[in-house]
Amino acid sequence: MIKVRVTYSKRGRFVLTGHLDTMMHIDMALRRTGLHFVTGQGYKRKIKFASSPALPLGVESVCEYIDVKLVEDYPGGIIFSRFADNFPPGLDVIKTEIINGKAPPPKAAVYEKKLKFLGLFPRVIRKTIVFGSGEKISFPAVRVKFKI
Repeated sequence: MIKVRVTYSKRGRFVLTGHLDTMMHIDMALRRTGLHFVTGQGYKRKIKFASSPALPLGVESVCEYIDVKLVEDYPGGIIFSRFADNFPPGLDVIKTEIINGKAPPPKAAVYEKKLKFLGLFPRVIRKTIVFGSGEKISFPAVRVKFKI
C-alpha cells in the first residue's frame, strides 16, 4: 500500500462550485483512473482520501492537496498521467508524489492572501496564515504554494 499526494488547482467553472460538489467530481475522477484505491468496508465502497480544507465560493486556488492510498505499487509516471487525463477541466493536476513515511496532512497548508481592490488597482496585501491560527481568509483570496 502506498500513499500518494496529488497537487491540483481549482480554476474556471469550479470557482463557483461548492466543496462537496468538488469532492464528488474528484471521487468520480479517481474512479475513472482505473487504479486500485483503499476503500471503506461498507455496502457502498467509497474511496478514502483526505483533502485540504474547503474554499469559500468564488475563490480560485493555485495549490490544493489530496492524499490517496493505493493498494498496488504503480510507477510515478503512470499515476500522474492517469490523474491528469481523468480530472475534469478546471481541476488541473499539477503533480503527484509518492509519500514514504510520515507527512503532514493536507489541512496543514499555508496560505497567502491577495486582496485586489475591484480589479482596477494592482495593490496586493500579503499575509501568511497557518491553519489553526484562528484567522479567516477574506474574499477574494488565492491559495499559493510556498517553496520551503
